[in-house]
Amino acid sequence: MKRLLLSLILLSAVGLSAQVSNCTSTSYGNSVTCVQAAVKIITSGTSTTLAYGSNPTANHLLIAWLSSDCPLSASSCNTEAATISDTIGNTWNTCPARLVGSGTQGSVYCWYAVNNSTAADTITYASLLAPGSASHLMLQTEWSGMATSSVLDQTGTATAANQTTVSTSSATTNGTDLVCGHFMDWTNNDTLTVGSGYTIVGHNQDTTNGSADMTECKTVTTTGTQTATCGGNTSGDILVDTIQAFKTPVGGGAPTAMPVVY
Repeated sequence: MKRLLLSLILLSAVGLSAQVSNCTSTSYGNSVTCVQAAVKIITSGTSTTLAYGSNPTANHLLIAWLSSDCPLSASSCNTEAATISDTIGNTWNTCPARLVGSGTQGSVYCWYAVNNSTAADTITYASLLAPGSASHLMLQTEWSGMATSSVLDQTGTATAANQTTVSTSSATTNGTDLVCGHFMDWTNNDTLTVGSGYTIVGHNQDTTNGSADMTECKTVTTTGTQTATCGGNTSGDILVDTIQAFKTPVGGGAPTAMPVVY
């Protein structure tokens, strides 16, 4: 906690702000807990590292989001192909690999891994487009109570300007999923707010360049198409939204029809 508070003070001192809330051993229901989170904003360079505040537990689910705000004067986000790795050597999977927003001025990445160690862990984000006058926003989390294989259930994306709603592309198959929505807003210093039924996990805001992102999560009790929304987009420029549904080991799919005996 002291490390997080110091990071927030330092970011504010150079014109940046970052905030994490509701992810310090916080229960999300269905025996799922957000154990910890870490955030970072960079405005220069093409790679960076971000450490977890404490050693992640083996078999916990690690989820990381990266939002890139691409400057108009540089190559568009279409040319960026960010990568992720960590000091433990976890296998990271995409959810999605890259989603480029309206006007190619913003993009979002999502990765997840089942942690394979109890050692300290630092994530490296690399192959970033040089942000120039814009920024890269990172949020990485650790979750307990999650499945350890076939983890990803469904995903969905939305990229239109002023798009504040995103849904999974198909119905979920697991009845107790952890569902997370991630929203990226470009350049106008909007403060994104949590959608109905969700709890905010993390929030980054670059008050100098105006970029912001927000991640919200909840657990569900039934299968179906999942939807996430956010508020606070006063300037009408949300570019990139994603949603992920991750499986828990206690959930089931749709009930199996039993034969009728006459």
